[in-house]
Amino acid sequence: MRKLVFFTCLFVIHLITHTEGKGTKWNLINNDGIEWKIGNNLPHADHIEMSGKFMSSVIRYGVRKDKSFHFSRNLVWPMLRTIPNDTHASLTRAFNIDVVKCLNIDEENVKKEIVKRVSLDGKLTVSCQLTKEIHIVHTHSPSVDLPVFCEKYVLTNKGDKNRTIEIPQIHKTINTKKEDGVEGSYQLDFETVGAATINLKPGESYPFYVTIRGNYFKSVDVEQELNKRTVFVNQLWNKLVLNTPDKVLNCAFAFAKIRASESIYQTKDGPMHSPGGLHYYAAIWANDQAEYINPFFSYLGYSYGAESAINSYRHFARFMNDEYKFLPSSIIAEELMSGTAKEIEEMQQ
Repeated sequence: MRKLVFFTCLFVIHLITHTEGKGTKWNLINNDGIEWKIGNNLPHADHIEMSGKFMSSVIRYGVRKDKSFHFSRNLVWPMLRTIPNDTHASLTRAFNIDVVKCLNIDEENVKKEIVKRVSLDGKLTVSCQLTKEIHIVHTHSPSVDLPVFCEKYVLTNKGDKNRTIEIPQIHKTINTKKEDGVEGSYQLDFETVGAATINLKPGESYPFYVTIRGNYFKSVDVEQELNKRTVFVNQLWNKLVLNTPDKVLNCAFAFAKIRASESIYQTKDGPMHSPGGLHYYAAIWANDQAEYINPFFSYLGYSYGAESAINSYRHFARFMNDEYKFLPSSIIAEELMSGTAKEIEEMQQ
């Protein structure tokens, strides 16, 4: 966890201060995030992890030399356990459907997005131009408390003529193999919301959405979920504020607060803080929590973080003994202890 916070700070500092070619890529946005106004120092690509209580997402994004945008999504559902139910048994899938390239403008298919701006403020937001007249802004974020990844797309006509835009209805379902899941088969749904053929007048905007759901079968209000994410991020941004003469360092610390606090997953046996990184979820790794992040939550004043801290101590307390036998190095798969077969056998005696 110390490494997670440390490298998050380094990541943001690197983004803001790294120069290549004609200047700095990333700049501060009024101390509320960072933005990259696309210049000529291309190509460039990066990734970011964003998490909620029931899922995590690693978004890989970039801008090619011709200023066109590309991105992909690796999504993780820690509570959808796979077999063998070990440290890495969270259901993980890649979703590379590019809905923007599925649009038609005046019967012509969109070939590419020319990127104008990318921003990070607890969500990933990308502003692009599809034609001279039609612009699009899309925002990506996990839900705070649902196993759902949310995307909002807003089309705007900045020209002086009406434009016909076809937004296709896309619904793709994956049913995983029954024998691969602790609780059988899981269903993953990729779906567009607000698909239509629209007549977009000059100055008008039209939103549509994408949801990617993990074994969740109710409708999702993406606007509401994005608002919840904004409230969550603002809550953390305004707690335990680092105020130094170095604004980059202040911002890096703010991003580290978000990453440290969002990476808590609601398991069957209470909230567990985990490193993430597409491999480490729904588990506790000994001193990562007890020594590093748990004391931090007390200073931060984040109640859900404090709850996860108490839960981690409770889990390890189960293995304390009068014989002073060693404790397990981690608690995995929601409540099981990890270690070699011999270590576990000795522990259970």
